[in-house]
Amino acid sequence: MVEVAMNGAARATQPPEDAVQKILHNESSASQPPYQVLQSQLPFDDTMTFWWETSAIVLSKLMTKANYPLEIHYRNLLFYYDKILSAYGPIPLGKDTRQWHATITPDASACEPSMNLRTTGTSESVVRFTIEANSTSSGNSMDPLNQHTSSSVIEKVAEWDPTFNLTIWNYLRSQLFFSDEEATKLRKEYPNHLAPQCYLAFDFEKDGQILGKASPFFFWKCKQTGQTPREVASQIISGIPVIGGDLKEPLAALETCLKAFPEEYGGEPRPECMGFDFLAPDRSSRIKVYSRLWKSSFAALSHFWTLGGVLHDSATLKGLELLKLFWQTVFKHDEDDKELEILHEGWADLVINFELKPGEALPRPKVYLPVWKYVPTEADVCERLAEFWRRVGWNEQAENYQHDWQETFPWLDANGHGGMNYVSLAYKDKESGMYMSLYFSPKVHTAAGKLGHA
Repeated sequence: MVEVAMNGAARATQPPEDAVQKILHNESSASQPPYQVLQSQLPFDDTMTFWWETSAIVLSKLMTKANYPLEIHYRNLLFYYDKILSAYGPIPLGKDTRQWHATITPDASACEPSMNLRTTGTSESVVRFTIEANSTSSGNSMDPLNQHTSSSVIEKVAEWDPTFNLTIWNYLRSQLFFSDEEATKLRKEYPNHLAPQCYLAFDFEKDGQILGKASPFFFWKCKQTGQTPREVASQIISGIPVIGGDLKEPLAALETCLKAFPEEYGGEPRPECMGFDFLAPDRSSRIKVYSRLWKSSFAALSHFWTLGGVLHDSATLKGLELLKLFWQTVFKHDEDDKELEILHEGWADLVINFELKPGEALPRPKVYLPVWKYVPTEADVCERLAEFWRRVGWNEQAENYQHDWQETFPWLDANGHGGMNYVSLAYKDKESGMYMSLYFSPKVHTAAGKLGHA
């Protein structure tokens, strides 16, 4: 752990709580934002500085806007510095300078900061981030499928937090990761495929908990075994320790919908990856299956959202109603059977994740919409989101968003596109209400030039 000394030195001996208390009791820190205080007191090389400026400062600004307690704000940034920052790899001096490119964002940025808006869209907001961890070895003979850095991050975090449970992670690694020899063979057989192996994500909860999540992908396992993504997903999920057997009913409901998906909507959606929390598996666990739609019509999305009409409870229908409002307001689209017009080419589609829980007969949906692909500019995204929020009563979020976005990403052009990656939307019940997340790309290749690192 990092110990912060007010003379700028740092040692990896003290827990972050002690470091945070030193900062909080220092008067000179009160007049500066937390990211600036830490940057002046911790050791940084050029690569760390770049990633701090393009990711940690973004997260810090989002935490400030979400009114995080100052102590938790500092603790989160120290965690990020100590456990995450080195896992972004070299400074990206161009998309074509490396053998491996991130897939999580349309511009190949390996970090995806996000903001989760709950219930009223203000005080309940939670800041998160996703990382496609990598290193100088990613994509070459030392790590052909970019597997090693993710495992290294998880090991470091597990050492730091004894509640960070590795039961499901260890099982999934045994099923979906490969030995170096196997990875090398797969890379030689499919040299033009750059599919990811795993994304990692962390939620900075307001109570101080840092919730870790992982999303391992099915692509390379399918290539190795010749199985379909649905077959791999079913086999892997059914075998999850402790809870696998209790997930068979909701998993079967999802499989039935996938197999019977109408051709007019593009045919069977492809399960791409799964998601889980780094918590001990039990009856409260959740497993998510992320599947890609081949058609971008509201009719196709509606069919999948309801599992082909099987889900018709009030929460599902209310969520569909909000989704339709979003569709009309943000995409400016009213024809259910007509696909959205592609304004910006790139690899992204509508994605739904279905959350499976032990003891529940049916999974629950959440949709991910690649707004950058269908909305003209960043400014249009800001304006149309604000319009949507006003229509659902989230007036404070609507009022501040455009200014907050530009202040958080000062190097991005409001007339450009790609800074907003996905928007996700779900609806749980009347008490929880709408559950919405904004997923950003810091567009690090642009930032490298604008911030003087190129």
